[in-house]
Amino acid sequence: MRRLGAVKYEVIESESKEVAMVEKRSTAQEKLDLVIESLKGDVDTSEHCRKHDIWPTDLDRFKQKALEGALEALNSSRGKTAKRKLSTQRSNA
Repeated sequence: MRRLGAVKYEVIESESKEVAMVEKRSTAQEKLDLVIESLKGDVDTSEHCRKHDIWPTDLDRFKQKALEGALEALNSSRGKTAKRKLSTQRSNA
């Protein structure tokens, strides 16, 4: 099984037992790859998450951020294009 990013272990001592907590760090590219692969729809979401050792809620969060970022990028490029057209029209007048 492939793990994403760096893994940090922290042992927490409780009254009756020691519990190891794992904190995983994934790169933005790894998260985007997971989102793209899941959006293709070739595999069930739960299978996809098990395969990559992530929670379905994490995948949902990655998707939401990716879509927000895509929308922002599309809006900003549209705004830049409109500004360029306006400045070109003003300089030609």
